[in-house]
Amino acid sequence: MLTRRQLMIWSVSSLAAFSGGTAVYQLIQKEDFESIETDKYQFLTDSDQILFLSIAPVVLGDTCLKLWTQQNVSFKTILTLIDNAIVNFSKRSQQEVRELLDILWNRAAKLLVARVWTSWTDADATTINNFLQVWRESWLVTLNQGYQALQQLIIAAYYSKTESWSLCDYPGPPIQR
Repeated sequence: MLTRRQLMIWSVSSLAAFSGGTAVYQLIQKEDFESIETDKYQFLTDSDQILFLSIAPVVLGDTCLKLWTQQNVSFKTILTLIDNAIVNFSKRSQQEVRELLDILWNRAAKLLVARVWTSWTDADATTINNFLQVWRESWLVTLNQGYQALQQLIIAAYYSKTESWSLCDYPGPPIQR
């Protein structure tokens, strides 16, 4: 039977081991910034761009991606549209989006909250889809809201381009005369 002192020593040792392991993991893991064009976005940072470029293909799915590929629309377009949308948010909403993106970029938080063990550039579609499903179905309202924010930003950016309307047979807005 554990005494209180043994339990405290075990707890502190475990916490120290976990913290040390996380620190070492963060040092050896690197993200690939070379694949990102360094356009100047008003809100999105380089790390935000990597995050959205990793998540967007999973959210959009194969059908949407094929349509965009046929029409030569790049993911740079989606990043620009997402950036423009966030810039038009209220300051409070921008702050919440920033907090969400920072959490997903922080390696320790990414491990604990998103359960993604690799860098975003190395994460495969299955890993990202599992992360999104866990957040969508979580009993924590904050994770549900994070999922909704990511999904809605990507979907809204995608469907804001007229090239995407044919996928859902949308003829366009009515013409006002």
